Amino acid sequence: QDALPLASPSGGKASVTSCIINLASTCMGTGILALPSAYHLGGFASGTLLCIASAGLCSLSLKLLLSSGEKVKAPATFATVCEAALPNSGLLIDFAVIINCVGCAASYLIVAADCFSALGFPRKTCVLVAILAVSPASLFRNLDTLKASSSVAICCLIGIVLMVVVMGVVPTGSAFDPCPGVSAKVGPHGHCE
Repeated sequence: QDALPLASPSGGKASVTSCIINLASTCMGTGILALPSAYHLGGFASGTLLCIASAGLCSLSLKLLLSSGEKVKAPATFATVCEAALPNSGLLIDFAVIINCVGCAASYLIVAADCFSALGFPRKTCVLVAILAVSPASLFRNLDTLKASSSVAICCLIGIVLMVVVMGVVPTGSAFDPCPGVSAKVGPHGHCE
C-alpha cells in the first residue's frame, strides 16, 4: 500500500499532516476540558469505565470506517463510503453530519462561556463574543487553512493538562497551590472561594 502524502496534494485538498493536526485539536479540545468535571461528578471508577468504553467504541468505529473505505473505489471519501453503505441517503447523512457539528459547536460555546463567565464576564456576552471570534474561520473553503490555529489550540491544551497535573500533585501551601490559604473548598466553577 502506498504511503499517504505528507504535503498538500494538487487540487486544493488538505495534507495528511494538516488533517491529523485538525482532528487532534477537535478530538482533544472539549474532551480534555470536560473530563475533570465528568470524573468529579461521576466518580473515578465510573469515569474510567466510561472512558475505556468510549475508546473501544471509537476504535471499533474507525476500524469499520477503514474497512468500508477499502471496499469503495478510490477516492474513498466520506460521501462515497456513505453512498456505498446506504444508497440514495446523501441528504440524511449530510443532515446527521450537520447535527453532529452543531452539537460540537454548542459544546465549545458552553466551555467558553463557563471559562469566561467564571472570570466575571456576563455569560451571554461571552457566548456572543465567542461566536463572533470564530465565525470568520467557518468561511474558509478548505480545512487546511485551520492547521495553524489547531496547532496553537493543541499547545494550549498541553499547557492546560500540565497545569492541572502540577496543581493536582503539589502540596497545599506550595508556590503552585491554586488556592493558597484555602482548604479544599471551591466555588461552582472550581475556583477558590
